[in-house]
Order: sequence, then C-alpha cells, then structure tokens
Amino acid sequence: MSFDSNTVIIYYPEDSIAFKFLSPYPVSFSFFETFLNVMKEDFGLCDRGYSLLKNEVKKDTLVTYWEPPRGLSETIGNLKLVYVDNKIISSELKKETGESLLKASYGDHLNYGEYYFPQKISTTLFVDKDTFFEEISYKKFVFNDSLPEKVMNFKIPEGVETEEIKW
Repeated sequence: MSFDSNTVIIYYPEDSIAFKFLSPYPVSFSFFETFLNVMKEDFGLCDRGYSLLKNEVKKDTLVTYWEPPRGLSETIGNLKLVYVDNKIISSELKKETGESLLKASYGDHLNYGEYYFPQKISTTLFVDKDTFFEEISYKKFVFNDSLPEKVMNFKIPEGVETEEIKW
C-alpha cells in the first residue's frame, strides 16, 4: 500500500491487481495516523485545513476545539481534542447540530523522546442509525528501524491491472 495526500494505491501481489483510490480530500488511516499526528503540535489539523477555535487549560489538561475547512463544516463538524500530561486521551467529532460523528479514546501511552504514543486506540463511529466500534492495540514498538531499498522505492510491476476508484 502506498499513498500521498489524496491518493491511495493498494496492491495485491497474489492476485496481480491494484486499486487506486482518488479523493478530493486528504486521505487518512486511523491505524497509523495517530502516530504521525502525535508528533505535530496541532495533531496535524492545520495541514488538513482546520482552524483552532479555542483552547482550555486546567492543571495538566489541555482541551482544544477545532473548526473544519470551509465547505466541510456541515459534513464533518467540529473536533475536540483532550490531552493530559502531553498525552492525547480523547477526540470527538461533532456535527454542527451537536450530534456525535466519531469518538476516540487513547491509552497505554509509550514514551519515546518528547512524544507519547498510544498503544491502545478505541474508536466509535456513528453513521445514520448504525454504530461501528474499532479497537486497535499495538505491541512491540520499533523506532527508527531502517527499511530495505525495495520497500522504500516500491513500484507496482508493469502489466498489473490497476482499477481507479473515485473516493
């Protein structure tokens, strides 16, 4: 799998097929997005067009409130992030009406340098009348491990059927 800001390519070598997902919006993946965003002061929100509305500080707790990019406020709503002792603890995405779209909690943080990486992420997604729950647990963290050249510069072999999908 490879991706850039608006494109994801998933290659299945055993089936010799690839899918190229094209999106008008930046693509993100919950299973590693949190790790990348933990290392950013604004959790990577400014890169995605979010604006800070306000923040609250009480002792060791920081709560930030974010507004989405123009045109998406009705669809994705505002985001609230909660940090305790510089560790992300929870996030919540709400529609303009106040109805929750997504809630996530983060725990079992691992300290590496100045950053705290959650080893457990629980996400609840609310879509229409359905609720989806996902829990991810990470074990055996490895930092700064080198990857082989064939992984770093991987290209799908010529002749592989690639289906483009607008996402």
